[in-house]
Amino acid sequence: MLPPQYRGTQIYLNTHLIYETRKFDHKGNSPFIVGKPDIIPLPDTLINTGINTLAFRTGSLNDDGGFNGYTYIGPRLKIKLKFLRKILWDGILGFINIYIALYFMFIFFKRQKERYYLYFSLLSLSIGLWIIGYKHLILFLFDHQIVYIFITYIPAITVCIFLLEFIHSYFNIEKNITVKILIIIFIILACELLVEQTITSQITYYARYLYSIFMVLSLLSIIYSISISIKEISKNTPYSNRILISLIILLLTTGYSSLTFMDIIKSEPVLVEGFFIMSLIFASILASRFAQVHTDLEKAHNDLLVLDKMKDDFLATTSHELRTPLHGIMGIAESLTDGTLGPVNAAQKENLELIRSSSSHLTSLVNEILDFSKMRAGRADLILDNIRVDDIAATVVSLLRPSAAERGLEITADLKKPPAIKADRNRLRQIFINLVGNAVKYTETGSITVTVEPAESGVRVTVRDTGPGIDAKDLERIWEPFTQAEDPDRRRAGGTGLGLAITKYLVELHDGRIWAESEKGKGSAFMFELPAEPKSRGILKETAAIEPLQPSAGEAAIAVAEPSEDQGYRIKSKYSSAVILAVDDDPVSIRVVENLCLLVGYDLVTAANGPEALSVIYEREVDLVLLDLMLPGMSGFEVCQEIRKLEKARYIPIIMVTARDGTGDLVKGFTTGANDYVTKPFNREELLVRIENQLVIKQMLDMEKSVINGLRQEKDSISNLYQRSMDLKESTLQMVEWEHIIREDLDIATSFQLKLMTHERSIPGIETSVRYRPLLKIGGDLYDIFEFRPGVARVFIADATGHGITASLNTVKILSEYAAVKETLSAPEVVMNYMNRRFVQLFRDYQIVFTCVVADINIAESTIVAAQAGHPAQLILRGRESIQVRPPGPIIGFSAQMEYQEETHEFRQGDIFFLYTDGLLELSQPDAGGPLPYDTDILAKAVADSFDARGIEEGGEELLKQFRAGRKRLDDDVTFIAIRKL
Repeated sequence: MLPPQYRGTQIYLNTHLIYETRKFDHKGNSPFIVGKPDIIPLPDTLINTGINTLAFRTGSLNDDGGFNGYTYIGPRLKIKLKFLRKILWDGILGFINIYIALYFMFIFFKRQKERYYLYFSLLSLSIGLWIIGYKHLILFLFDHQIVYIFITYIPAITVCIFLLEFIHSYFNIEKNITVKILIIIFIILACELLVEQTITSQITYYARYLYSIFMVLSLLSIIYSISISIKEISKNTPYSNRILISLIILLLTTGYSSLTFMDIIKSEPVLVEGFFIMSLIFASILASRFAQVHTDLEKAHNDLLVLDKMKDDFLATTSHELRTPLHGIMGIAESLTDGTLGPVNAAQKENLELIRSSSSHLTSLVNEILDFSKMRAGRADLILDNIRVDDIAATVVSLLRPSAAERGLEITADLKKPPAIKADRNRLRQIFINLVGNAVKYTETGSITVTVEPAESGVRVTVRDTGPGIDAKDLERIWEPFTQAEDPDRRRAGGTGLGLAITKYLVELHDGRIWAESEKGKGSAFMFELPAEPKSRGILKETAAIEPLQPSAGEAAIAVAEPSEDQGYRIKSKYSSAVILAVDDDPVSIRVVENLCLLVGYDLVTAANGPEALSVIYEREVDLVLLDLMLPGMSGFEVCQEIRKLEKARYIPIIMVTARDGTGDLVKGFTTGANDYVTKPFNREELLVRIENQLVIKQMLDMEKSVINGLRQEKDSISNLYQRSMDLKESTLQMVEWEHIIREDLDIATSFQLKLMTHERSIPGIETSVRYRPLLKIGGDLYDIFEFRPGVARVFIADATGHGITASLNTVKILSEYAAVKETLSAPEVVMNYMNRRFVQLFRDYQIVFTCVVADINIAESTIVAAQAGHPAQLILRGRESIQVRPPGPIIGFSAQMEYQEETHEFRQGDIFFLYTDGLLELSQPDAGGPLPYDTDILAKAVADSFDARGIEEGGEELLKQFRAGRKRLDDDVTFIAIRKL
């Protein structure tokens, strides 16, 4: 096995030339190119018995004959295996270094500020190339002298340069003058080698005079690097001990190899292995450092996420906490304005109004922060519903038109019949209010146009104004939170800078896109597109039906409620002697409730925590509880549950009054037993109405229990005639008292029931007529007619079980529940499903069941969409033809698992939609000795005859006249509604 040679070699066996690594010239001179390692087979024919002579002729006359290693003679297979192991070992060491170099070069491109990745990559590359050249492996790829010189000698010099650069870069220390001179000398040596090779095609001068200088400088470089590592160890620099170990190993292997070169030690040199070990240790250090940096970054990222969440939680908590003092400021200002503590003059009233107005503005800012915090936390869900964007646009334009008119602006809506889409109605309205409200806020003269038109994927909306415009450089920045395009020193309008950020988030939550086009001084156009249905998962309207309609943050900022008229020093109430228990630990909130009760005349009792409230309920009679959620020790939810466990307090109305407005809090409040939920800062008139409603319901329940208990006296308690007469007298007196109570409460219940029922008579496109005839002074029938949205009327008719007092109690509860959702739930079947779940789950103890119909009359589309629960078939009269409207659906209140469906019918011009309760169906049947099955055909024919060629008022009178002929009295409540399409 022949090792690499520095010049060509000829091999002779017994004077016969058997091999030459390079062709010698005719003068016997060897070529300048080095020879490759190889395996030389000895021909059997030339081998003599006994002594054989093997001679080598080389072109290098130094002491080793130009051989870089030992020549081995032995069996062919053994020599081949040794040769392959040597070639593979050297090749693997070289190519591993090249791979390491490429890997860390990639890392450097990712982290360019940390230049030691670059220097190590070049160091490892230089080591790999030097190994391939030093071991003559390059000659198997490129058998050329110049390639060999460049691959072997140049990388040997750059190894020293990049080692020094890496050490200084990794330890982050400046290079001193000695190191700089040393690097310059290395560069000069490399340049000399290149010049000499280029001019003479040899490196004779470098090999004879400069190579020894290079070796000394290389050794000095290693020693210098070791000294630097020792200093860094004393400074506890990470991984400096590993660097020292690798350099010491390199120094030892270099020293050992030098001894083999000088034939002091007869062994193979291990210089290549020393550089390879150093490169591996350096690579492990950088890999560990990179992993540590990644871990640190990940920890820092997690810490930032925690801090970001803490910031959002802080904003949300602070905003909630701000609501309580705001509630106090607004409430006390309103009470003082109304003269609770005495009359106020005009100047004082003006200042109080400024306080109220500023508090309202601050409330809108707090709501914006809460909205933004919920969105950043991912807690903003979509309540999907089938809606028409043009309807919402028309509503918002109508809402903001007065504000625009006050600024001398014209605001118009250009609605181009876009298709219906699935979206969140409240969120979409918030988007409109934010964009149109901004246009009103920033436009001084001119007009604002809202355009809604079909788009390829759904609907496109454009809000265009003639305002000051926005610089092109600010068009992307305006969508960032807490950012405004205006110069803060010259702002014309206030705000948090969250409106557009919230708007963008809501549009993208619908899988839409939003952008703006503007030019300074030429107005702006904000455009967004929404798909027909968002891809992201939303919540069906039915599952979120319990959520009340709350004004959005943007809406609250623009549509601030006007202050109520001065009602004098005292507001009249039917229940001014009622005892109200207010549970709140905030003294300002208590003062607001005190002022309110002072105006109305309620007897107020206060408690600062749950145990104190329970103690008050134990000790005295309480008619209603106003309960805060955030209480010390026990939460409002826990207090509510404890109240419901008390036998005497089971039916006391509880209204939760709190600054927390989350849907989850609302649902949990009702689940734990609350009757109503009011958010701070509340509207005073709204709270009074809610208190009155709950007191009415409680009084009726108390009256019903009193009557039942009195009538259930045990007969066996009467022992003699005298006792009978005394008990009869007592019962008579009690009946007189009950009659007085019943008469008074019937008056209250009747007025309250009529107040809850709505009949809007001026809905464009239809005319309506209602006939309501209760069996007694108050009955179990109820109805409601109102304009649900522009061009759509919603009709509700129901029949509760029972008559008189019992029915009136039921109707009050039914109307209260319906009133809470009638304007927010999208479709009749959704209303039905909500009402059924509500009465089954939360009002089971009242045992309220009822039949009803909910119908939406779309005047523009000439359709009726109806859903019903166990109600008789309703009618559409088309001339003398009667069409039954009877979608399937069970009576409400039996099972929460029931599902309701709706039907759609055509509603032409001149058609009459006739709705009625079963009292009319009974009235339409002929008198007989026994009960007969109801015949709807008789009713349908009678209705068609009565309304034929008559107006709906005259037709209704004719129908009642026809049915009551020959009857002395009604057998049931009778209610019917006639609606004609104009």
